[in-house]
Formats: sequence, structure tokens, C-alpha cells
Amino acid sequence: MKAEETIGQKSANKLKGEHKTVSLFIDNAKTYIQLSTGALVLSVTFIQGLLGSKDVIPVDALMMIPWICWLLAILSGVTYQYSAAKYLEKLEEEYGNLIYHRVKENWLLRSLVKNPYRVYGFMMVSFYFGTLFFTTVAIVKLMIKVIRG
Repeated sequence: MKAEETIGQKSANKLKGEHKTVSLFIDNAKTYIQLSTGALVLSVTFIQGLLGSKDVIPVDALMMIPWICWLLAILSGVTYQYSAAKYLEKLEEEYGNLIYHRVKENWLLRSLVKNPYRVYGFMMVSFYFGTLFFTTVAIVKLMIKVIRG
């Protein structure tokens, strides 16, 4: 009887630990979503200020790359939040702690629910690549503007 309680307690502790860890990653994904959204707005404002055009958003081929990266970071961040929540739900079901059975995960996202860290990694790479590319382009454009006077 005591061994069963120990095994049950270990399972409960593992589940609690997984919830805590995944919750931290979900919160962090929210931060990446917010930063990516802010970066999109800031980059548009930067380009408008640099080129002196306030009425229209100048479409610059080089700026499309970070915009796409940040958009991918936002979309993958939202997808990660869904996948991570479904991952935790599946764990609850496996441990018999799920009170209500919910809708199964979207079949397109089934592999991500099993491995939510993959989409999290993609989100991070997208955000950082977009940020580094934007910074490089911005520095070059500023230098060109300074040199041309």
C-alpha cells in the first residue's frame, strides 16, 4: 500500500513539474509574440521616418524579410501556446486527472502536440533572425543616408 502511494505521489510530482515548466514556456512565448508585434510596428515607423514618407508604408524588399520572420514568430508563438496546452491536457488524461474530455487536437497539429518544443524553437529562430536582419539593414540604410548627406 505504501509503495502505491509513493508511485502515485511521484506521478503527481512529475505532472506538477511538467505543468510548471510548460507554463513558463507558454508565458515566454507570449513575450515573443508581443516583441514580434512591437518590432513590426517599430520597423514600419523606422522606415517611414528614414524615408520621410508618413502617408504610405514603403515596401522595401530587404524589409520584407524581417517582417515575414516576425509574422512567423507571432504565428508559431500562438501555435506553440495551443500545442503546449493540448500537450498538458494529454498528460492530464494519461494520469487520469482530466475531469472533462475536451475536443481532440487538430489533426494538422498532432505531431506538434506530441513535441511542442519544435514550434517553440522555430518561433525563437524566426524572431532572432528577423531582429538581426532588421538591425543589419537599418544600420546599412542609416550609414548610406549619413554618407549621402
